[in-house]
Amino acid sequence: PSLRALPPLPPLPPLPPPLPPGGLRHRCSFAGKGEMASAREPRGGSARKTRESARSEVDWDPLSGLGSGPVPDESDDDLRAVAAFRSKGRIPALTYYNADNKGSIWRSSQPKVGLANNTCWADEKLWASALERANSVAARIVDCRPYKNALGNKAKGMGYEDEVRYPHTSVTFQNIQNIHTIRASMDKLMNLITSSASSSGGSSSVSSPGHNWLGNVENTGWLNHLRSVLNASVTVARYVACNGFPVLVHCSDGWDRTSQSTESKLKAALQEACKEKERLQAKILALRSSVTELSVGDRVSDVGSPVNAALSPTTVPKDENGNEDATSDALGESNEEVI
Repeated sequence: PSLRALPPLPPLPPLPPPLPPGGLRHRCSFAGKGEMASAREPRGGSARKTRESARSEVDWDPLSGLGSGPVPDESDDDLRAVAAFRSKGRIPALTYYNADNKGSIWRSSQPKVGLANNTCWADEKLWASALERANSVAARIVDCRPYKNALGNKAKGMGYEDEVRYPHTSVTFQNIQNIHTIRASMDKLMNLITSSASSSGGSSSVSSPGHNWLGNVENTGWLNHLRSVLNASVTVARYVACNGFPVLVHCSDGWDRTSQSTESKLKAALQEACKEKERLQAKILALRSSVTELSVGDRVSDVGSPVNAALSPTTVPKDENGNEDATSDALGESNEEVI
């Protein structure tokens, strides 16, 4: 149909009323925009800013219509304890909430369980509060790592949650490999494509059965990695959309595998909104991207770097001198595959 035949867009809803002088006085079930700021600190800053500093920085709460924000309304002391228990201080943060069935997606880093099976009462309380706010009587923790990788991290003082300590919660493991394995697979695929095209002028080598093109693509492992990421994404989406579960998603430091398996939820949510003919605003999309990526410390500039700048789709972060950052999650897992 022509553009003239399309129905007009519905009017935009009014913005929330401004808060009185003094900033954010009323707290929703979860914290608002101002308390997302500390999560943007990429290398393990404080768990979040205090309520007083949040009030002074927030003009109005863009998430007030949802009744939810990225951090549950728990005491600062509890959140500091949770931050101390989580790698890089990345506490469970709410990034998606389904208003219809009260299902939700949370993301964090791995707990510091270790070989001594350490526990944290504040962390358990935090997750229990998320379950209390859901319609479901059960919850899920999705560890994006292979089980052997998660188990190997216990020797480093990290690990995964004990189901006994988190009532009504099951822990599932996905099979997403670490950043080095994913990058090596992509390099193989790119080399295969470029070498095949250059050796034959661009087409005949790719289509010739004698060169075993499909077999060579399979040997790169790229399709298997895509399948693992999509399977994790579908698993989380079904838990939330079909069961109304609160789902905590994490890997090791919470920015590599976790991003791959949660970013597709944003795309799915936008597609669903289009089906329901709801209006989409650029501000809403930018806000949701901020909540799901920037506010939880994702290295968006690294992930979005061009291929020839080394290294998309995921990269090893560098320090101010241009050296690889040895504190990053990527380097921290460099020996995972031999565990």
